[in-house]
Amino acid sequence: MYQSMGFLQMGIEELEQTMHELCMENPILEESPVSKDKSINRNNYGRIRTQSGQDKDLPIPEKVYYTLKMSLSEQLQLLPRSPEMDFALNLLLVNLDDKGFLPERIEETREWKQRPKVFSDALSILQGLDPAGVGARNVSECLCIQLNRMGLRDTIAYAICERYFQHLLRNHINHIAKALGVEESEIVKAKTVIASLNPVPANGYDDGKYTIWATPDIEISFENGIPMVVKLDSYVPEYSINKYYEELGKSNDLSEEDKTYFREKISQAKWVLNCLEWRKETIVACAEVMAREQQEFFETGHNIQPCSMNAVADELGVHPSTVSRTVKDKFVACQWGVFPMSYFFTHEIGGSTVNTIVEVIKQIVQEEDPKHPLSDNALCKALAERGIEIARRTVAKYRDEAGIPSATGRKSR
Repeated sequence: MYQSMGFLQMGIEELEQTMHELCMENPILEESPVSKDKSINRNNYGRIRTQSGQDKDLPIPEKVYYTLKMSLSEQLQLLPRSPEMDFALNLLLVNLDDKGFLPERIEETREWKQRPKVFSDALSILQGLDPAGVGARNVSECLCIQLNRMGLRDTIAYAICERYFQHLLRNHINHIAKALGVEESEIVKAKTVIASLNPVPANGYDDGKYTIWATPDIEISFENGIPMVVKLDSYVPEYSINKYYEELGKSNDLSEEDKTYFREKISQAKWVLNCLEWRKETIVACAEVMAREQQEFFETGHNIQPCSMNAVADELGVHPSTVSRTVKDKFVACQWGVFPMSYFFTHEIGGSTVNTIVEVIKQIVQEEDPKHPLSDNALCKALAERGIEIARRTVAKYRDEAGIPSATGRKSR
């Protein structure tokens, strides 16, 4: 039972690797290659919605990667430059991070301290390339480069990015207005301009790393309100017992030792095939329950309903740990994309799902007075008025996860 559970919790790639090794060890167990007419493109369904963060040797799509550094190198090829400048520019390119920024104090490093003029000229060339903002040492400088390129150097927006960017991040509108001697309305207008800029120069470019793609185990669709659950295994090798060796094991010409060997290998092969069939049936059964519970999402792409593994386990008549192993590293394809099966299991808190609570918190924050933002306790009360009873610590946790600052950080000064 322990070993069969091991098969259940394997993802498709791990299962294929395990089965390949078992076929190598056991001549009775036969692996049939996937024919081209049965195989499907594993990349058809795109990226998974949520990644676990754990790298795996998953199929990598054929793709021509076009990174920011590749673009910059192409632009530099069109510019006349001396060998010394060429070396300096290449050195700056090497130091660009994934976002397109240079280290904050790069000019203070030993190689540039000795050649400040070369650094200044090379930096000027780099920051003159596209996209605007590349080669900046921080977001503030990145935005200033963009405003300068737009002819907005002598503006309130430029002054804010150059001198009061941290205050802007904290929404200190009143403080910035007083410092610049202008009305708060002017700061609000400038803030709109700044919000239209690109804070990350590398946006839109590949990062040069392989994208992890998911191989879906199940496809769920609905026809006239009826769930259609299909096990996607046409691209997985088929496994069977080798008939030749099975018959050979019955031969009277074999020694007792050989007969024992064949009996053990045949028994193991049958057990493995039974485990595969049980794995398939369990995944499909779990997906069928999930499809019924989350029908609204599969039809509209919205509104994940509360659905616990315990409830699914009760309906299937299995232990909750079996459901947990079933959804581990398994993926579901539908018209809205590819999702981990675990994505559809959400706990109900205060009568609502976590996703719903976060959306309500965002709505409350959007409607609050920016000069008197609500504390976490006040958010608790506002949620309670909407029928969601949760603790203040839970509110603070969901607020942080949603990237919403505390009341102090949201206060407009």
